Amino acid sequence: MKKIIILIAFASFIFCQPTLASEISKEKKVLIDKLLEQTGQSATIVGKQFSNAYVQQMTVLLEKSNPDIDPKAFKIIKEELNKMIEFNDTPLGKKIVTVTPLIAQEGMQAGQTFAQSLVPKIKQRVFTRLKEEGININNYNEPIK
Repeated sequence: MKKIIILIAFASFIFCQPTLASEISKEKKVLIDKLLEQTGQSATIVGKQFSNAYVQQMTVLLEKSNPDIDPKAFKIIKEELNKMIEFNDTPLGKKIVTVTPLIAQEGMQAGQTFAQSLVPKIKQRVFTRLKEEGININNYNEPIK
């Protein structure tokens, strides 16, 4: 179970980008995927590019932190990342790739709404503390309502 959760988290981090735009139609998505594939930028190719970049980064970090590391470690990293790409071709992987950006978008919207609700409270506390300390910042020592 822990391995699946790690896989899902890693897949969403590497292969999914949250978007603030409205959901695109299936027809438009098909056209975008076709264009990407025609230009050599299909999701699989992009996934492999990210995978290769990640392997290179991990290789550099591991070699710096542990110069005597067994070279098999790098082979294992690459194999496991390729399994992630293969996972995205499964029904569950496809569902995760489809749903994760929507979840991220809703989460970002909820976080933004929550943060906006805190702004007046934070301003009130800051201005109160400034006033208690006798600090005047350009006639802005009254809280904004």
